[in-house]
Amino acid sequence: MSDIKIFVSHRIDQESETIDNPLYVNVRCGAVYDKRSPEEIGGMLGDNTGDNISEKRMSFCELTVQYWAWKNIQADYYGLCHYRRYLSFSDIQFKKTNVYKHVVENIIDENFIKKFKLTEDHMRQKIEQYDAISLIPMRLDKIKNEPKRTVLESLKKNNTVFPFEVVERFIKITKLKYPFLEEDIDAYFNGYTWRGFNCYIMKKNIFFEYNEMLFDILFALEKEFDSTYYSQEQLRVLGYMGEAFWGIYFHYLERQKTFRLKEMQLVLIQNPQRHVELEPAFSDINIPVVMASSNEYVPFLAVLLTSIRQNSSPQYNYDIIIISSHIRKHNQKLIRQIFEGNPNFSIRFVDADRYLSGRTFHTSMHVTAMTYLRLAMLDLLKKYDKAIYLDCDMVVNVDIAKLYYIDIENYMIAAARDSVMAGWCNVKNNLQGEYNKKVIGLKRDFEYFNAGVIILNLKEFRKKFTTEELMNIATSRKWKWFDQDVLNKVCEGHVKLLDNRWNVMSHLHDFDYQLAEFFAPQSIYQNYLDALEDPWIIHYAGRCIPCFVPQVDLAEYFWKYARMTPYYELILSAMCSNQYGALVDHRTGARKLADKLLPKGSRRREFAKKLLPKGSRRWNFCKQIYYIFCPKYRPPKISSCISEDD
Repeated sequence: MSDIKIFVSHRIDQESETIDNPLYVNVRCGAVYDKRSPEEIGGMLGDNTGDNISEKRMSFCELTVQYWAWKNIQADYYGLCHYRRYLSFSDIQFKKTNVYKHVVENIIDENFIKKFKLTEDHMRQKIEQYDAISLIPMRLDKIKNEPKRTVLESLKKNNTVFPFEVVERFIKITKLKYPFLEEDIDAYFNGYTWRGFNCYIMKKNIFFEYNEMLFDILFALEKEFDSTYYSQEQLRVLGYMGEAFWGIYFHYLERQKTFRLKEMQLVLIQNPQRHVELEPAFSDINIPVVMASSNEYVPFLAVLLTSIRQNSSPQYNYDIIIISSHIRKHNQKLIRQIFEGNPNFSIRFVDADRYLSGRTFHTSMHVTAMTYLRLAMLDLLKKYDKAIYLDCDMVVNVDIAKLYYIDIENYMIAAARDSVMAGWCNVKNNLQGEYNKKVIGLKRDFEYFNAGVIILNLKEFRKKFTTEELMNIATSRKWKWFDQDVLNKVCEGHVKLLDNRWNVMSHLHDFDYQLAEFFAPQSIYQNYLDALEDPWIIHYAGRCIPCFVPQVDLAEYFWKYARMTPYYELILSAMCSNQYGALVDHRTGARKLADKLLPKGSRRREFAKKLLPKGSRRWNFCKQIYYIFCPKYRPPKISSCISEDD
């Protein structure tokens, strides 16, 4: 049995997932610069032992790992790949690829390993059939909307990345040192096949011959130019020239016609970061509060978090978990600064992509796939039995611990009744009520809850569903109200209805009858009015956030907390841009009034559309009444002055 070792180059500034397969040898690239403790490193090998060039990481890139393997490790087959790029051993040729001919995947998990057949026995059986394996290369003459360019022309065009004088010297040195490769050098640089990324597998004799030439050339080239003023990307030119030499050398192997060669698809992992199962941040009195946010929503997230901090108690420990979609490090730093001096707060950011990968969810203009993360809580919080989930478009006016300690034993979930939905469903012939019964399958009238504020009994939930089952339901159809419909469907009969003060909907209205709640059963409407007088959590749903809709109910609470955040000026600028950004307003008077009372994307606007469907008799009747009182907005009658002969 052959001794096969594929060296996986890892960054020292990022912990990435590894594949549990003895053929893969994980090595830290540039380990000489690694400042982490042995415990943090976790026993991963480094390229800084024995004969090594670890200090050249910035210029040689992953080739420092290859050099270390060549000089220090014995094997029958040697390979190289990266923490986010692996060769696929599947017999399937995947058609969907990026411009580089890479298959793109989101994360490394069991499904990834299964899909690309990255198991020891299967890989060994494939590898031992060949002398050398390379990736399927990129074709430069088949890039959409780009003119045909040879490899040399492409390198010259991208001079800001590949200093062309270095490319020319590389060609000169290689031809001078290894004249038998001249035909391959010319064929490669004058051709259209780019074989980059330094991912391959070779038999020992080929690997050693390749490295003898490769590093002989690169060490000579390194002395030929001054990189003092090179950019970070230009410093990598030696690594890029290593890629070019692999293209030359593979062409040479092909030309010999004596080697068994194979090309395989390369797989790019977009989110290779290591997944760590969350544990309660505090050993005692731990209050887990989960929320999801994109980078764009961070200012509103900051307002919510500030409101939680301002109403917190030192006797409780607050375990804040933010499921994030590419929130920038600077914003993460600012969020953490909100809690400086508060040792009873823990702030952790968790990558959202892991939980949404490989699925297509129904979304809308201002509702993204992030909303479905509520359905992933069973997996995200495996070591928790109970947790609060909050939307970001909220402020909290009481200690959130009071919500957490509500008893929900034997219930799956606790949430406040959706007062807007209650109003819609109480209107005769309204389609929402029919949808709730026939599509969602609800049997209880007026118990549809809003999922913006929920307490999850994770222990009870797990008895009935898995995350996979919930996600399958979510993707089974286009749910009108997204994951909220799914939660109402699966939890019916196991819901503890909260006091409506825990989720008070904020609206823009001049008259009571403009509220959807006005049409709800009287007791529900009265509960809503009572909640307005003493709101514990205010929900600015449907983009009714005060910076977008300054006249919205309860806006003063939002601004109270917004002033305390590092994003206050940014939020103000959003309001100014929203209110005064348009130089010319082409809207009609009716449209201006409608946009004021019924903001775009708001649930109130959706309710009005149901009451007055466009083009219906009711719609036309109301329009004529409007023109009687506002005749200046009646559109003029236009008669055609063009004859049919024209």
